[in-house]
Amino acid sequence: MNCYCADPSNPADTDRTVFHIYSTVQLPCVWSAAPGLSLQKVLKSLQVIGSLKSRYKANESITLAPLDHGENLPITLALLDAGGNLITGATNTVSAKLQSSSSVSSVLKGKVESEAKHGYAVFTDLTVTGKVGTGQIVQIQFSTPSLDKASLVSTLTPEFTVVGGDPFTLDVILETISNSAPNPEFEAKLTLKDFYGNPATIPARSVATVSSLPDSAGNVLSMVETTVEFVDSSGILHPKIQPSKTKGYLLRFGGFGLTVDKTFVVVPGTPAALKVVYKDLSIVAWEPFRVDAAAVDEVDNVLLELGNTANLIMSLSTMDGIEILSQNGGVGCTAVMRNGIASFGACAVKNSMAVHQHFRCMHSSCFNFVLSTYNLALSPSARNLVLRYLLQ
Repeated sequence: MNCYCADPSNPADTDRTVFHIYSTVQLPCVWSAAPGLSLQKVLKSLQVIGSLKSRYKANESITLAPLDHGENLPITLALLDAGGNLITGATNTVSAKLQSSSSVSSVLKGKVESEAKHGYAVFTDLTVTGKVGTGQIVQIQFSTPSLDKASLVSTLTPEFTVVGGDPFTLDVILETISNSAPNPEFEAKLTLKDFYGNPATIPARSVATVSSLPDSAGNVLSMVETTVEFVDSSGILHPKIQPSKTKGYLLRFGGFGLTVDKTFVVVPGTPAALKVVYKDLSIVAWEPFRVDAAAVDEVDNVLLELGNTANLIMSLSTMDGIEILSQNGGVGCTAVMRNGIASFGACAVKNSMAVHQHFRCMHSSCFNFVLSTYNLALSPSARNLVLRYLLQ
């Protein structure tokens, strides 16, 4: 009867295989032990324990997908032998490197080397940063030298997508469609970007807004439809603007807690009327008096850009048509428009009743005070503007 004996005082070691010399004897068994021989397990593969998520934001910690809604776990690799057994005594240094077929310049940040302990290498703070565009498909390669250090033992994670990170800046491109009163119009393109300039990743139904900040006098640009929903990281604002006075308005654009201020200047529209902006309260016969008239648009903005482009005629006549204004001995008065305003300062009222007698119309039917333009170098529709102003 053969008896195969082993030393019961040496239990099996997970990292060594111990060989003992045995003898073939008749019962009772007799054995003798030789010095133990150890055989090192050879590293053959690396295995990621668990699975990664399919998408990460730039600069987001790359962790394993949580199981059963638990906590995010760090990436953990097991060092295995040819039989798939864990090599608990391995102390290899495992390195991580980003792999991508894209030319986008993203990089892997964090501690990219980890020394194995008890057969596991753990990476706790890996992130993908830099330019990832609107979504870059990448993999992480983990590798460590083989036993003879002549080659590498490595593994690749499944592909995952890296998208833009949290919003860091708000870009606003303000395009003026028309800045002419009474109905100016603009369009604003808003884009949220992360720290690296990628289109940011934001929650659904995030909105962009625009408002007009009041100036020192409390003036604001009156608008409606001032909110729009972001699509991905972009939004286009095209508010409807109410009839507006000429000035520069400070607009504040906002989205996701970020704001940008832009100036929108409203300029006068096309000439729509003439308007008396100053006149002497009383008129002395045969002495010059002053009247200032302005060309205005539909909302009474003075057309300041009109300079030396229009002459104005002023006449003052009785109800029976007798002209009683004179300038430098002529009939009627003229003035050149400068910065949208024509100033008549050399006109006098011819009054045959008495020299230096104060003359004032006491009834609205006494005189027609007429201002009209000629030689107006603008569109035909703006020619021949007439203001009939009753002297009070």
